[in-house]
Amino acid sequence: MKFIHLADTHLGKRRYGRVDHETGMNIFEKQLYENFLATCKLIATKYKPDFIIHAGDLFDSPRPPINAISTAIDALGVFEDSNIPCYVISGNHDQNKTIGKGHPFEILKRTLSDTEFIYKKPETFKQNDYSLHCIPYTLDASGDVVNISEKSGILVMHGIEELPSYYMSEFEYIALGHDHKMHSLYVNERYSGSTEYLTYGELQPIDFHNKHTKKKSWEEIETVQKGIIEVKDGVANPICDLPKMKMYQGGTLNCIDKSIGEITEYICSIADNTTIGAQCRVTLLNMANDMKSALDYRLIKEQSKHLLDLTIDVKYLDQDKVDLNLSELDKLDIFAEFQKFAINVSPQVFEFGKQLLEGAKQVE
Repeated sequence: MKFIHLADTHLGKRRYGRVDHETGMNIFEKQLYENFLATCKLIATKYKPDFIIHAGDLFDSPRPPINAISTAIDALGVFEDSNIPCYVISGNHDQNKTIGKGHPFEILKRTLSDTEFIYKKPETFKQNDYSLHCIPYTLDASGDVVNISEKSGILVMHGIEELPSYYMSEFEYIALGHDHKMHSLYVNERYSGSTEYLTYGELQPIDFHNKHTKKKSWEEIETVQKGIIEVKDGVANPICDLPKMKMYQGGTLNCIDKSIGEITEYICSIADNTTIGAQCRVTLLNMANDMKSALDYRLIKEQSKHLLDLTIDVKYLDQDKVDLNLSELDKLDIFAEFQKFAINVSPQVFEFGKQLLEGAKQVE
């Protein structure tokens, strides 16, 4: 038996405010649609699974744009045309908070009659002699797991609550969504991760087999795997050679002793060497608070116009933290220092400050 596990496609998500002039669509949103459709075609023609699981957040919103709905119909329709069963549960992004507002899956069900959309309550299906327990996103998903009478086969959830390990160990495979990083918590459980890089926070790596991977420094940062998981005869393997937008940690610069010109030149050099259409983040460490606004943004914009996005992430130099020697502080003439500071203030402010210092000294 072979099946595909994917999640967190977030159709309809928009970023960066850049518009495709031919279609009028947000470029990031448009690329999501194109890549998801191409991915579904590859799954159907190249990997040919017995069935497919989507573990939540098909859409980025419970009220997705028309283009997101039409893309979902076209992409999931590829599986129906190939006679591949598909099971899609709701996630926290595409689940309305109140029942009365309806659900976008109600539209999909009317067009994709052979696809199972699970969004109102937990449902169990039989697939290739396996029980497939599908639990849509709710505030009490853990309670729904406890209530499953036959704890075997495959469990599908959007995220996982803290549950006793013996609940988890009884299932042969647990397909999870919600976390955008592909990794594992238990031997039989996988987060497939999102199919695309949706935020720069996803560049932080998590080992596919070990959730306790140590956080790496900026200089050691790697790219997280993005794609789907293929489970064949009980063995799970990531498939990451699928269409997706490029996202990079372009570089990190320690700004101590660097001039505005040197910092600007560094950012431009990173942009110049980054792939066309990519999303790129440059991190500036130990930067003085007033330096970011002084960068040459005209030049940076010109040098990065071939990118979908260039984000400058600044870690400011903390000038408020000063190591004070308490013995030296005792020798300081507080009134004299205050007089230097208050030389240009009004008499009223000076008198108020003087009274505060006198009161503080009396407390001592």
